[in-house]
Amino acid sequence: MAYYKLHCIGASGNSYKLALYLNCAGLDWEPVGVDFAGGQTRDPEWRAGTNAMGEVPVLEVNGQRMSQSGAILIWLAETTGKFAPGTDERFEALRWILFDNHKFTNNYAMHRFQNSLTAEPVHPAILAFLRSRVEASYSIVDKHLMDPLRAGRQADHRGFFHGGVRVLFAGGDRLRYRRRLSGARCLAPAPRSAAGLEAAV
Repeated sequence: MAYYKLHCIGASGNSYKLALYLNCAGLDWEPVGVDFAGGQTRDPEWRAGTNAMGEVPVLEVNGQRMSQSGAILIWLAETTGKFAPGTDERFEALRWILFDNHKFTNNYAMHRFQNSLTAEPVHPAILAFLRSRVEASYSIVDKHLMDPLRAGRQADHRGFFHGGVRVLFAGGDRLRYRRRLSGARCLAPAPRSAAGLEAAV
């Protein structure tokens, strides 16, 4: 039985961030599928026993269950020492994790859902607004990653923000997403199963 259990769905970018960390850190983990589309996270028993916030991902360790991907990333880095920022870099790492959760992932996820995962086409004005939010977030990240003072800290296009806190500004993923922004709606929804998440990682 794996030491870490990640309650997750394949369509969740926040679940993917944790799965990526767990893989890159070489930790012993396994996915636990959550039937988000079937309403499992709205079930009172699931909320009482897994996450009162009704969200995934949830990381289970030794019977303890933790939620909120940014907080979990910090906890993992500090308890395992993998990709952990130094004392003088902790604030900067936290700053970018919060930016990612509130601005980058938030806007990206709303546009992706409306553009690719809804049953009916969304009004173009809504997509245009959401796209503008995504592009604004990208422009801030682009400027940060182009800073030559940080070049030595960038291990690859996914990037390590100060002390190795990995966030998902992946070059290839971004290119695919930009194509989706300007192209046709996705015909097939992203996988919702834990197996789909594991395969993607």
